Amino acid sequence: MTDQSSINPGSVEAASALLRRSALAALGIAGLSIIGSLLVPTTRAMPLMTARLVFKQDLWLAVGLVGVAIMVLIASGRNAAPLRLNARSAAVVALAVVAVTYAGRYLVLENYDLVRDEQLVGFDAWIYGQGHLVWPIPEMWRDHVEALGTTFMYPVAHPVAWVSSYLPGNALLHAAVGSIADPGLTSPLLAGGSAWLLWSCARRIWPDDREAATVALLIMVLSGQFLVAAMTTWAMSAHLFFNLLWLRLFLNDRRGTDAVAILIGAFATGLHQPLFHPMFVAPFLGVLLAQRRWLRLAPFVLAYAAIGLFWLSWPHWIQPLVAGPASGAAAAASAGGGFLDRLSGALGSNTDNLTLTAANLLRFVTWGHLATLPLVFAAWPMIRRAALPAALAVGVALPIVVLAVILPWQGYGFGYRYLHPVLGNVALLAAYGWRNLESLLPRLRTAMLVASAGMVMVVLPMQFVLAHRFVDATATASRTIDASHADYAIIRIADGFGFGNIVYNSPDLSNRPIRLVADDIPDHARLAARICHAGVTVAMPANSFYRAGTIFFVAKPFDTADATLARLRVPYEAAGCRIVVLR
Repeated sequence: MTDQSSINPGSVEAASALLRRSALAALGIAGLSIIGSLLVPTTRAMPLMTARLVFKQDLWLAVGLVGVAIMVLIASGRNAAPLRLNARSAAVVALAVVAVTYAGRYLVLENYDLVRDEQLVGFDAWIYGQGHLVWPIPEMWRDHVEALGTTFMYPVAHPVAWVSSYLPGNALLHAAVGSIADPGLTSPLLAGGSAWLLWSCARRIWPDDREAATVALLIMVLSGQFLVAAMTTWAMSAHLFFNLLWLRLFLNDRRGTDAVAILIGAFATGLHQPLFHPMFVAPFLGVLLAQRRWLRLAPFVLAYAAIGLFWLSWPHWIQPLVAGPASGAAAAASAGGGFLDRLSGALGSNTDNLTLTAANLLRFVTWGHLATLPLVFAAWPMIRRAALPAALAVGVALPIVVLAVILPWQGYGFGYRYLHPVLGNVALLAAYGWRNLESLLPRLRTAMLVASAGMVMVVLPMQFVLAHRFVDATATASRTIDASHADYAIIRIADGFGFGNIVYNSPDLSNRPIRLVADDIPDHARLAARICHAGVTVAMPANSFYRAGTIFFVAKPFDTADATLARLRVPYEAAGCRIVVLR
């Protein structure tokens, strides 16, 4: 499948008008996103977190992007040579992505898994690496399992084993890489592969236009969202990689590669949630439907129906493995672990859908390349009249609309991570927009070079620094827990803001100290009697432990931890434990 079209390349007037409209549309979207973000309520924990990220990160990045835009305007009007990387140069770019993101894993994010989504990747990868689907919970902890940190575990009462409630694909990838190298290489390798696959897709679409492929590559690899996400263990880098691999196979339009694409889709659907890959695929199947290519469409429809049934059944196969005799006969069917149960729960708890979506889109803009939105809007004429760019555009719009309804709050994220699986779509649409502006390219090349240089010199360093500051306080607190060398650490989450994910443990509880959520221990005297004896140490936080992390999100620390410490230490000291104070 190739494309050689552009919008009236001989008309400078038409291209200039399209560029003006695209720039205005981009400014309009950015402005509305800022206005909507400023309306995010600050009275509940989740919106408060989003609102603080707007002020702590996004508005500063918007200032940085404006600075780069001024640099572009100053340099505009000068002609430049075509931007034409070759395959070897694209391979070097892909390798550079691996190197930068792997280094950033340690230098920017301190090799720390900040959120539960990341922590459970390592949790599950360890289990799968041992050749198991679940891991047994030691018997002494089964009455206190909630205190071990069970957020996003299978929600079964009185479990005898545990594993996350996410699908296994991403964790399996980390387990595979971890069997031969540092598992922290997994996302960087996927990001580097995504860069190469994007180049390959663009060359397949435009075999005679290396410049379009070059622009697409610049748009994606100079995105802070693309790079910082690849420093994490989130599944989003894997989603992007497998979506681009699927697209590259689909573009061949051959029976054999379609069969391989279906196999890729079977794995990609099971990466962590079953929604993202099908949303990416659906518009391309819609093209086959519109073209009435029944013989090509039918295998995809039948295969994805089977794939969907398989992965939707996965929770119901796993829950019996974690449920115990005390879980109840209906535990596997009614514990809320199925995807329909989760969807119902999400829909029931959603509020502030529009303002949170505006904040998400603002983060997508400020964590991306300056030229992204103008070039994507410049692709509009092709989106209206050609099947492939239309499918790419619908693939971007679909997750925005669907997630705005079912899950508007993305939690932590560098950019809008629910759009991460379609960053390839965005980059290819930008390349379509570039081709539509062909009459202006001698001058736009200079603008693109300056914008890309500004991203490297100004915006990406800002994004890396902001990402580091965001992670650092919690990572430092986590290292403080480890450095205590205590046997147990009992943390009251409510004494700080942003510490909800700091209590996590390895599946076999071999980590020291074992981390416990104070609020989820119903009877501290009973637990103390079980774990305390001479020589056992228990770490508990003082006010200073929470201070830096809490100040990041709120105006002043809560300073309630000292009172908590004075209350909680009594039963443990009475039972013979020594208290270590975390500061």
